[in-house]
Amino acid sequence: MLRLILAFALVLTFVYPASAQEEDKKYFYTKQDCYPLTTFMNTVVNKYEEDALFTGTGITISANGTPFTGGSIFFVNQDAGTWTLATMYADGTICVNGAGTNFEPYTD
Repeated sequence: MLRLILAFALVLTFVYPASAQEEDKKYFYTKQDCYPLTTFMNTVVNKYEEDALFTGTGITISANGTPFTGGSIFFVNQDAGTWTLATMYADGTICVNGAGTNFEPYTD
């Protein structure tokens, strides 16, 4: 896995020079659905039968540039292939960063 990441970084270094990286930089201002923790868990865990696969600390930048730090959690139903990436904040609010289908474990 580390070899793949290093190879990808090396390719990006040659394909996208520093000046092009700044010109091609993209910003997406998106709407995230946010819920109390119990409502979110009832949907993700009960309805879609997704389990937490990994966690980490993430930062979400608001439209006005304010950073919000929270616990990022990646949920997945490995049988059905559904997944949800969410961030939980200190006040107990959890927001969906993304969700989808066709989840497959990465194999190198």
